[in-house]
Amino acid sequence: MKDLFQYDRIVRNIPMLLLLMFLALLYIWNRNAAYREMIEVEKTQKELKELNWQFISLKKELNNKSMQTHVARSVEALGIENRAEPPFKIRKK
Repeated sequence: MKDLFQYDRIVRNIPMLLLLMFLALLYIWNRNAAYREMIEVEKTQKELKELNWQFISLKKELNNKSMQTHVARSVEALGIENRAEPPFKIRKK
């Protein structure tokens, strides 16, 4: 047991102990960085999901407002009427 704690053995192993301490600190830092990155990814995914729902809602609203009946009601106040006859092509002779 006395041989285990001799001064020269301790001094010889200081570089190894420093290396192990450095590796432990590097491991802790890397784990914390990965955890922060995971939190950021989850936050971005939630934001993306929210923006996707907003996009779908706006797309549905636009489709409803661009329907012919809705457009006809909107422009009726301006005095524009819906044509009863279908459009025709103008041909160059």
